[in-house]
Amino acid sequence: MGIRKFAFATFFVVLLVIPSVFGAIPLQIETPLGTASLSSEVAEARARNTSQNRLRNLRVPTSGVNLAQNFAANRHSYTINVRENVGRVQLQPTRDNNRQTIRHRIDTRRADGSWNNGGWSRWRSGNAANNRIAVNINQQQERRVNISVRDRNGNVRTYTVNLRRASTNTFASALRFSHGTLNRGFDRGISNYTLNLPANRHAINIGMNRAQANAQMRVRVGNGAWSGFQRANITRTVSIPANGTQTVRFEIRGAWSNVAPSPTRVRTYTITINRAQAAATPAPTPPATATANTDTAC
Repeated sequence: MGIRKFAFATFFVVLLVIPSVFGAIPLQIETPLGTASLSSEVAEARARNTSQNRLRNLRVPTSGVNLAQNFAANRHSYTINVRENVGRVQLQPTRDNNRQTIRHRIDTRRADGSWNNGGWSRWRSGNAANNRIAVNINQQQERRVNISVRDRNGNVRTYTVNLRRASTNTFASALRFSHGTLNRGFDRGISNYTLNLPANRHAINIGMNRAQANAQMRVRVGNGAWSGFQRANITRTVSIPANGTQTVRFEIRGAWSNVAPSPTRVRTYTITINRAQAAATPAPTPPATATANTDTAC
């Protein structure tokens, strides 16, 4: 019985040690020098905000840009408005203590509004952790910088900075209408058009497309109020009285050109719609009066 018990005990020890070696079961052994563990290390740090993974400051030393919010250690989201003539922006995060490590990732927003995520940089420590982050950005483009700060216990805090560069492009790419004839072919550099309608057409759909996805547009029909600016193409249904005229104006504003430090860039297209006069209906011809035929006696 002693041999059998020893064999069973050895078998169970082997069952415990083998998976522990491969990390399936964390095994810890107390030694005079401390605790020895066979547990595997965590591949990625924990997304947890602590007092030890805060930045001390976030600076934007590039001229011609505007950090919309003042930096605060517990504020994690920021917006930077970039002037239309600035193509490269530098960000400088400053660590709160020398045990922190920092990495970053730069994403680009697509025209459909989704994000194309970039790759993370390596974790930086020491003096390299305070290196500036350079972001190249095109007119009317939006980019996102994620800055992760890790403390010595593996906890990670992430700051997000959105950059938006203004654009001088205020052109339309198309003028759309459901009926009628335009007095000239559409040219984005020409601002005034005349649209002629037949007499039997009392209403049409008319719209305009922007040349850039992030440009904003609004519309005004006749002497009515302007609509609100929206980042979309616009279509309106317009009624025209018989033998009358109606005016439609589309105003396009360059992407983010309405916020400092960029000047506002706008362009207005005016379309005058004329409805033809209906042809006059001829008056009915009165019936001919019958004349009596009388014979005169000779």
